[in-house]
Amino acid sequence: MAKPVLTRTRKEVIVLLISCIGLFICGFRFITGETEWLNWSNKALAESYNPATEPSLKKWEITLTPEHFIRLRKTFQHGKQEYYSFN
Repeated sequence: MAKPVLTRTRKEVIVLLISCIGLFICGFRFITGETEWLNWSNKALAESYNPATEPSLKKWEITLTPEHFIRLRKTFQHGKQEYYSFN
């Protein structure tokens, strides 16, 4: 009678490992649409900008447009506005 090459526990470990890898890979949702990329980019830009360095800053807005321009608008407490835009 032929003996199995893998024991039962090894088979279970291999099946469990393959299942975990499959669940890990399939658990991520890939961002493919342009609007989803723009939303993600705008969110990342907003999180990375630190307005605390300018105490007189009342409001700020940073956006990435579909034409790949980054626009920053700053509004200060005395009403002055500054615009920055680059490609």
